[in-house]
Amino acid sequence: PTSPSGVSKVQAAVWSKADQSDIHWYDAAALTNGNYVANANIAYHNYNYGTYTIHVYVTDGNGIRKMAGSTTVTLEMPETTITASPNANQTIYTVSASGVGYESVITQLRFAVWSSQGGQDDLRWYTAGRQGVQWIAQVPVSNHGTVGTYNVHAYITLNNGTQKLIGTTTFSVSGYAIMGISSTTVQQMVSYYNANATYPAYYANSDAPNIETFCQIYLEEAAAEGVKAEVAFCQAMKETGWLRFGGDVDISQYNFAGIGATGNGAKGNSFESVRIGIRAQIQHLKAYASTEPLNQTCVDPRYGYVTKGCAPYVEWLGVQENPYGYGWATGANYGTDIVRRISNLLSY
Repeated sequence: PTSPSGVSKVQAAVWSKADQSDIHWYDAAALTNGNYVANANIAYHNYNYGTYTIHVYVTDGNGIRKMAGSTTVTLEMPETTITASPNANQTIYTVSASGVGYESVITQLRFAVWSSQGGQDDLRWYTAGRQGVQWIAQVPVSNHGTVGTYNVHAYITLNNGTQKLIGTTTFSVSGYAIMGISSTTVQQMVSYYNANATYPAYYANSDAPNIETFCQIYLEEAAAEGVKAEVAFCQAMKETGWLRFGGDVDISQYNFAGIGATGNGAKGNSFESVRIGIRAQIQHLKAYASTEPLNQTCVDPRYGYVTKGCAPYVEWLGVQENPYGYGWATGANYGTDIVRRISNLLSY
C-alpha cells in the first residue's frame, strides 16, 4: 500500500462468524520490498474451521484509515473418523477417533454415549486415551443395560477451554427380549420339533402324551408369566437335545432346562409332571429376565438364587455374553444359539 502522506499502519480484520463475534485485528509488519504481512492465528477465533473473511485497512501519515481490500480463505475441517467395535462377547465396545485435527491444542477428548431406547436417560461420558494418532475409550454395555442402537458423539476440549463436537457414529447391540407376547404358535413348535426329532414314547402316559399337548403347555405357561414361549421352547430343545436327554438329567425328571444340574454328574432337580417342569423353567427364565414377581406359586427350587433382571435378553443368558457376568450357562454363545433356534422356529 502507498499514500502521499506515507503509511503509518496496516491492519487486517479477520473473522469466521457471520455476526463477527470472533473478529480479531492483526497489525501487519512492513517487509523490505514494500509489502506488509500479518499472521492470523485460529486460536483467536475459537479454532473455527470454515470460511474466514479478511478486510485490510491502511492508516496514512495523517491518521486517516481506509479499507484497502478484502478476501476470504477457507480452512477445511479435518475428516475425523469415529468408529465403534465390540469385543468377542459384545459386552464392551471400543470407540475411537482418528484424524481429529487440533492435535497440538487438544487437552481432552471425550465420547458421549447413550442408547436410543429411553432417550438420553443412560447418557455416559467416557474420557479417551491417546494411542498414536487415535483417541480410544472402552464402553461397557453394563453401564447402559439395554440393546438396540447406541449413539456416540466425540467432543474435544482445547487449551483455551473451547469444546467442539468433531464427529458422531452409532453402533448396535443385539438382543431378543425374553419377556413379552409370544411370537410363535403351537403348530409352529410342533412342526419345528417334528422336523428334528420323534416325540418320546416315555411321555405317552404323562400329562403331555403327544407333542401337540407338550407345545400347548409351553404356550400356556409362558403366557401365565409373560415370558415368550419361543424362548422357553427353544431353550428346552437345546438343553435336552430335542427331548432325547442323554446327559446328567434323565427324561424321568421332567426337567427341561437343566435346573440344578451344575455338572460333575449332578442330576439336578426333578418335577412331578411335564407341566410343572415347564413351569419351573419359565419361572427361572423370568427370574433372569425381570424384577417383577411371579404370577403363580413358585415351583422353581432355584428361583431365589437368581439376581433378578440380570439377563432381560436371550443373548445375555450366557455368562460369557452377559455384560454383568451373570447367566444361565457358562458355555460360549449359549444365548445366541437359542436365538438361532428361535429364528428357525419362527420360519415354520
